Amino acid sequence: MTAPIQVLVCYVPGDEPSLARLEVELEAIGRSHPIEVRAVPARAPARAPSELTTPGGVDVLLVLVSPRLAIGDEPSASRLRTLGELAVGPGRVVPILLEPTPAWTRHPELGTLAALPDFATAITDWVDEDGAWAKVGAGLRRLVEHLATQRDLP
Repeated sequence: MTAPIQVLVCYVPGDEPSLARLEVELEAIGRSHPIEVRAVPARAPARAPSELTTPGGVDVLLVLVSPRLAIGDEPSASRLRTLGELAVGPGRVVPILLEPTPAWTRHPELGTLAALPDFATAITDWVDEDGAWAKVGAGLRRLVEHLATQRDLP
């Protein structure tokens, strides 16, 4: 059996309701693909990578982006750099835009990455937030399927 895809979710206090909604999407993905999900606060003290990962490392880092992330805040930026080093490879660090947060595009680690949901439109800006979460789930499912396929290659 293939090892589960390791997913690390980085969030800040105040974003727990969105974290819970994301976990619903990840649980649905987990019914068809083995994944292990862990969540860590962005403002927690940086830990050694061995404390955050399994021996195989983190496959996907999801960063919940909201104004509470304090992107310009050095402790948060340092924390994101540490976490970003754990998930290497294109498409493996995925910002999820919860609310409009113009500063995120200026963040050196996050600003150049493709965000979910589609078109980098914050979930709260969608008329149908359930539809936005469905787009997040679909994007993450494609990423997990891609990573699972790569693992199956000889």
